Amino acid sequence: MIHHDLTLGKQPSAPIRIGIVGATPERGWAAMAHIPAIRTVPSLTLQAVATRHERSARLAAEAFGAPLWFDNAAAMIAHDEVDAVVVAVKAPDHYPLVRQALLAGKPVHCEMPFGHTLDEARQLERLARERSVTTAVGLQGRFSPWLKQIREMVSTERLGRILSTSLVAWDELSVGSIDQGNTYLLDVENGANPLTIHCAHYIDSLCFALGELADVSAATAISRPRVLVRQTGETITSSSPDQIVVCGALETGAIFSFHMRAGSGNPSFLWEIQGEDAVLRVTSKGQLMWRPLKLEMWDPSHRRWDTIAPAESASTVGDPLESDSPARFVASAYEAFASDIRTGSRRSVSFTDALSRRETIETIRIAAATGTRSVLERL
Repeated sequence: MIHHDLTLGKQPSAPIRIGIVGATPERGWAAMAHIPAIRTVPSLTLQAVATRHERSARLAAEAFGAPLWFDNAAAMIAHDEVDAVVVAVKAPDHYPLVRQALLAGKPVHCEMPFGHTLDEARQLERLARERSVTTAVGLQGRFSPWLKQIREMVSTERLGRILSTSLVAWDELSVGSIDQGNTYLLDVENGANPLTIHCAHYIDSLCFALGELADVSAATAISRPRVLVRQTGETITSSSPDQIVVCGALETGAIFSFHMRAGSGNPSFLWEIQGEDAVLRVTSKGQLMWRPLKLEMWDPSHRRWDTIAPAESASTVGDPLESDSPARFVASAYEAFASDIRTGSRRSVSFTDALSRRETIETIRIAAATGTRSVLERL
């Protein structure tokens, strides 16, 4: 079913009309990040929403101010008043929706992981390349001004030659209880779990700043096998790993270690990058992928940590989004997506970029399952 409130004639200078699959007003990443982000990008406009049911589709359109609503995602994707598609549903449902958008020749933005399996991701990446369709994947950490500052410090050798790095992160979903709408994350067969989502985001940020992984050893565990569903009080058995440890070497020769642990206490992470000349410490009270970061450099002569001023791009003066809003970096990702659609630029994290990271995560999974040291094969 489709409901029309407004008919638009598409003009070359008109905003790109976005249709979102999976935008529900009650909860979800679309409501938390995608919708606020799209509203801040002048070259984009929210044109349509699609959910599985008429009532939720109507409510979403009313809540988000979308002119069109659909209770059939395929109809929304095919509609001629939708210029680009955002897939923000659960990972097991990504493949058919993204594939339809690609076959329709419409630019598509998909959440990570953009394929239920590695094979699905490879199929979608190949189809996008063959049809020259603009794509983007939600690895928004790369748009963090703090992460870009770290990358620049490394590339300009402000720390000297990088010798090692270690990152310890807290997983906000693995706390022993879960919302009912997220219970699918507990089944590892669904392809959406701490390894394929949060670990992928952290590893991507580490590689963005320091370079790609060369080889990995890994171990995973389920330290909270029984998880309480908050709304119902029932307990579900989890088959998804909530403790993930990875170590090995970067292509630069530096040694790395990464530990994502089940959440408890105050959400935070600690990341240290050791150079020959200095050590950089990066901390935050939340997720690396959207929270403001604190950068400190070790001063060996005075034996103290000195705070590094953030880059000018980290300023939130005049920014309609709060500095710790999940939508802030997503908005930057949408600006890049709009630019790619308009001008053919390559600013987004494309399907090709994300496939490389998907293969990294699969290599980590295999290394953990087999207890072997695995070499990363580059695309």
